[in-house]
Amino acid sequence: MRPLHGVLDENSALVLSHEWHLRPNHGAGLVYRFSNAESKHIRLTSHETVALVLCDGHTRWGEIPDLLSQMLDLSEEEARSINQKLLEKSEEFGPFMVPLSQAKEGFTRVNAGRILRELAAYHPQPQTARRLQAPLSLLVLPTYHCQTDCIYCYAERPALPSDALMTPDRWVEVLTEAGQAGVDLITFSGGDPLNYPEIDLLLAVVSRYRMAFLLPTKTLVTRRRAGQLADLFSEVGEIQISIDSIDPDVAARMTRVGDYADRAKTSIANLRAAGLPVRTNTVITPLNVSGVEDLIRELHRLGVGRANITNYSRSHYRHDDGLFLDQEQIDALQATVDRLRRELEWPELKCNAGIRDFMRAESRSEDAWKTRAGCSGGFSGCVILPNGDVALCEQVPHDERFVVGNVARRSLLEVWNSKELLDFIVPDRARFSGFACADCDEFDSCHRVHGRCFRDAFFNYGRIYAPSPNCPRAGPGIRVA
Repeated sequence: MRPLHGVLDENSALVLSHEWHLRPNHGAGLVYRFSNAESKHIRLTSHETVALVLCDGHTRWGEIPDLLSQMLDLSEEEARSINQKLLEKSEEFGPFMVPLSQAKEGFTRVNAGRILRELAAYHPQPQTARRLQAPLSLLVLPTYHCQTDCIYCYAERPALPSDALMTPDRWVEVLTEAGQAGVDLITFSGGDPLNYPEIDLLLAVVSRYRMAFLLPTKTLVTRRRAGQLADLFSEVGEIQISIDSIDPDVAARMTRVGDYADRAKTSIANLRAAGLPVRTNTVITPLNVSGVEDLIRELHRLGVGRANITNYSRSHYRHDDGLFLDQEQIDALQATVDRLRRELEWPELKCNAGIRDFMRAESRSEDAWKTRAGCSGGFSGCVILPNGDVALCEQVPHDERFVVGNVARRSLLEVWNSKELLDFIVPDRARFSGFACADCDEFDSCHRVHGRCFRDAFFNYGRIYAPSPNCPRAGPGIRVA
């Protein structure tokens, strides 16, 4: 999208891009990508939030400082400084503001009254530095059932008794609460969500609240089912078909389903014929790496909008070292995807492949540590499991060690703000006895600002309260990808 420099003048009318949303956050504002494919959010000050609310397509940019001065009792110089800082954030992280004349695909209409009322009514609460007022996104697992048994699956899929599962009515209530709280990014998972008998009830709720949702599946989608899904979907829903090979034998070996390659292609064709957007996910192992080019060309022919290619990562439940790619294979994979992206003019063909091996010293370097990505669990998102238990990562075991609450019995925001959740993401230092964390001077910032990856800690060292294995002070770990 074109930046604002060179096209903005005092008479320009700005709007919030259709790719971004705005909501209140701890007495200020949060502007974020309205997408499950790209996670990004930017904090605004309360004054910057008011300035963005005024970018409604009618108010001219040059009028906003005067309005800010009147509304917030600021000097003209202070008001102009706020405008400038908002513009700088937009250009650095977005742009999330665009001139109305450039908003060819529409723009996000902000509920100005609600946002301003919430800003005025906010009462400060204890919080960690990065933690949001309410979840930005939810990972929802309505069922653990699945029709495939993939050799690389990371899901535990425990057998829960039927009377322990959350009722469909309660699922509807929880998702309704999420919608009313401003949560509008939902990813379904499992198991296979299309194996949940009442999935249509849940899809109706997320569509009603215009949540951007992603529904991954390996279930055969017939023409009739594709038509039903098309009636339920809002314009911001996507189905993701997992397909690792178009070679029948390879696909069958990887999914343990004999006709899976044909099933997946049929599902894609039926969904596209019903007018639904389809994305795909492909896990690359030594078994299917040689067939990547044929697969990509077939996905492009079928009309897939976004195709994501990644290499195998360790599962806690069914790991096999033989499924890892070596560096030569990863380099060749990346080169193939890059070449086909250019040749097919397919910008949404993505490859996220690389080795993460914590036995190697370079994986625990100071430079890598300083630029690490923060954990979103408990900070901007959480996971709801089939019985209503809330966890902060779907790849860890479903047991009480990792459960921070239950929405079958409490509201989503009660769990989000519970002592159990806060104590999990910012634990007592004493729990780390025997590790460098116990007396590390970065302990508070590691937990309150960045978010420690407790999944990698558990996988590498067998304990939840252990360092992330990419920490320079951590001991050697294991290869995870």
